[in-house]
Amino acid sequence: MLDTVAAVVDELADIHTSQPPGDVLVFLPEKAHIIDVHAKLEQLNLPVLAVRCIHDNIPGELMCNTRNAPVPDGSRRVVLATDVVETAVLVSGITYVLDSGLVSEQPPVIRTSKETAAGSRARAGTAGFSGPGICHRLYQQDEYDDLDEHTVPHIR
Repeated sequence: MLDTVAAVVDELADIHTSQPPGDVLVFLPEKAHIIDVHAKLEQLNLPVLAVRCIHDNIPGELMCNTRNAPVPDGSRRVVLATDVVETAVLVSGITYVLDSGLVSEQPPVIRTSKETAAGSRARAGTAGFSGPGICHRLYQQDEYDDLDEHTVPHIR
């Protein structure tokens, strides 16, 4: 099983050190993953990295202020987010999307599962919404090919 936090941190470090300037949007399944990735990035002490966090437990006004907060000149903004940014928040200026391929399913049982093919395409579309962009996925093509096209309803 993939260690999502470690894989995201490794890929982010690689993007930050090897890719041209551009902001990064990271899709994570839950707030706990956001907290863990943020802590590990702070331990790495990567220069000129401005981390912002967005999840559905943040009040709307604070969420807006967080995603639009200015970053120091020459810094790369990294937005760690749950899938709330797919439906409720537009994060502009994103060049790179890092897609964990996971979503959090809500009650009756909260669990992490694979996203759908439609969700994957929507996440990729966020990269380059304002200009050219690249999507990095933490899963293989054969896994993408096996994704359900759309979310299966909980009630049928």
